[in-house]
Amino acid sequence: MPANPRILAFRHVAHEHLGLLARIAEGEGMACEYVDWFTERDKQPEWTDADAVAVVFLGGPMNVDDTEHFPFLAREQEIIQQAVRRKIPVLGICLGAQLIARALGARVYPAGVKEIGWHAVETTPAAAGDPLFKHFRPVETVFHWHGDTVDLPEGATFLARSDRVMNQAFRYMDFVWGIQFHVEVTTKMVTEWVEVTENAREIQALSPDVTAAKILEKTPLFLPRLHDLGRATLGEYVRRAKAL
Repeated sequence: MPANPRILAFRHVAHEHLGLLARIAEGEGMACEYVDWFTERDKQPEWTDADAVAVVFLGGPMNVDDTEHFPFLAREQEIIQQAVRRKIPVLGICLGAQLIARALGARVYPAGVKEIGWHAVETTPAAAGDPLFKHFRPVETVFHWHGDTVDLPEGATFLARSDRVMNQAFRYMDFVWGIQFHVEVTTKMVTEWVEVTENAREIQALSPDVTAAKILEKTPLFLPRLHDLGRATLGEYVRRAKAL
């Protein structure tokens, strides 16, 4: 392991950051460094020559195939492919999971419904043997904010589903995870997300059952358990990254 191990995180909008994962990594003696594409679109990180022991791809409002407006999305898919070849642990959250699926040759497309707020996911039988998802109960309520979904990459292990969107989580080989929902959020993050102008418009376009007020009302009910899951799953990811 490098003398100064770090996690390199690719961020697409300022408010979708590492959250709980940053705290866990720092507690394990690992630094976190961001590549902020929204301010540094032409930055070409030479992470393979540095001391990064893991890469994380965070969420964002764009579609993975919109490389004309967001050319860095193509670069990120190349980085994912490089990481897989080098056996460097990869974690994708929301858009990040979609980027992983696309980089591995799978289809990414509109889900036909937007999952926003607190909704249940159900784990598959394979989750019980997964290093990260073994901490999940058969049904958990987690935080969502996505409108696209993915087909499972060839050879991937299916880990979680929901009633609305089938492919909620998957593992590729034994060091790459894609998770459509958010285990990294904090109370502050949820509050910020519902207040972002574009996000507020998305909420207003949903059914009356989903409002910013209702999301915030449910947050203290479900966030403590999500934090337990986050500490367990993200902690496993960080420790595995350190061990490789």
